Amino acid sequence: MNQIISSKLFRKAILVCLFVSAYSFAVAQTNDNSWLDVSKIRFQKLLSRECDFAESPKKVLTLNDVATVQFQNDSFRIYNPNLPLRIMERTFLVRLNLENSSDTLEELYFTPGYHFRDMILYKADAANIPATIQVIPDSLIRSTTYPGSKLLRIQPGERAVFIAS
Repeated sequence: MNQIISSKLFRKAILVCLFVSAYSFAVAQTNDNSWLDVSKIRFQKLLSRECDFAESPKKVLTLNDVATVQFQNDSFRIYNPNLPLRIMERTFLVRLNLENSSDTLEELYFTPGYHFRDMILYKADAANIPATIQVIPDSLIRSTTYPGSKLLRIQPGERAVFIAS
């Protein structure tokens, strides 16, 4: 009798897990166009749920490659904390959709952690990424205060797409 009850509970638990997994996958897929309002960040924010991710077999990417790469926003949870070996030889990309709803310039430090050795940062207007994407010179974003992080500046009312590779 106890085995029958345990079996039924186990099946219910599996169904609940499958439902939660399916729901979280659907939520992750619909997050593609969400915007993170940087004016609402008080001290710090973990961005892994706010970012979209992609990988490319190419070592050197052109602006067109970066602008047209297909991003996904559910893959990072699979990789954290251990990146698969196949990614070690590829170019890993992170996309952030940032907006500033305040009336003052907002600055924040972007620290990608151990996912990047040498980071190139791109910025584009959300309305037309392929036409507006540009490399942000490292001299403008390098941080001496926090080594390894990049200083991002978002103007009042601006919506911008940042891509790190």
